Amino acid sequence: MGFPWADVDDNLALLFALAHESLSIDLISIVCGNVTAEDGVRSISHTLSVARRKLPVAIGARSPLVRPYRSGRAILEDMGKRRGARLSYQGDLKEGGESLDAPWAFPMQVQLLENTKGKVTFVCVGPLTNMAYLLQQRPDLGSRIETIVIMGGALNVRGNISPFAEFNTWVDPEAARIVFDSNIEKVLAPLDVTTTVELTMDDMRSAFDTQSSFASYVLRATEGWVEAMNVLGGQRVFNPHDPIALAWLVTPELFETRRMQILVEERTGRMTGREGQSGSTRVCLRVDEPGFKKLFLESLRNTAVITVAAS
Repeated sequence: MGFPWADVDDNLALLFALAHESLSIDLISIVCGNVTAEDGVRSISHTLSVARRKLPVAIGARSPLVRPYRSGRAILEDMGKRRGARLSYQGDLKEGGESLDAPWAFPMQVQLLENTKGKVTFVCVGPLTNMAYLLQQRPDLGSRIETIVIMGGALNVRGNISPFAEFNTWVDPEAARIVFDSNIEKVLAPLDVTTTVELTMDDMRSAFDTQSSFASYVLRATEGWVEAMNVLGGQRVFNPHDPIALAWLVTPELFETRRMQILVEERTGRMTGREGQSGSTRVCLRVDEPGFKKLFLESLRNTAVITVAAS
């Protein structure tokens, strides 16, 4: 959020989470994906600032485990240039701007797991590099993880970066394989479910009852993303992929799930699922679309009200 050609759903997922007291956010760790890890820190930090919230933000992987990194933003921008398209939204943030002082994510994740009473849930809405690195370096801490909630992959639908792969899995399939091969309980929201929900700018505007710098920023950035989707796909809608994954933590009854063993092909990022109760992943296959939209838009409205009150 804040950069042209950059998806806004990661930031919207955070704003969704901020509205729910049932969720305690202990740490935000950034991974390279839609934008570089450094620009991800800038984006999330700016979003927290306009939302009048203070949460620890740490920087994680700047590249996938074993392969070169290219941002999703750069890929989409190149696609747009080949079509002669230039977005009117030039962004609120400067690409590669002044570096923000963010600590390294890995030791903070370790400290969180070692010091928190009970278990911790991780929500992964980008490539799984940070999660895989943690499991590789400290496999002994796996027993302290309650659940890993993941947005990523495509099982029975076309991918969004290749015919076979969803972007998050495609960026670092080696990391995805490590995470899905683990015995830790996981919940997966793949494109099969997240592409069934579409939001318009009218939907987004309905979430804000008051004009504020927070509402203006969210709407401006989201409209920039909708503009990009129109340039690339001819539709002024967007899929709230990451907020849908977060919604499972808040209202799991909105979802129909099935337990599977998830397999990831490292060469392509292709994902397949084998049904069976022995699988360690609960896959979301359907979501109550009206129910999710109502929950999501009310959550944004509540976050905006809290932000205005805080200011």
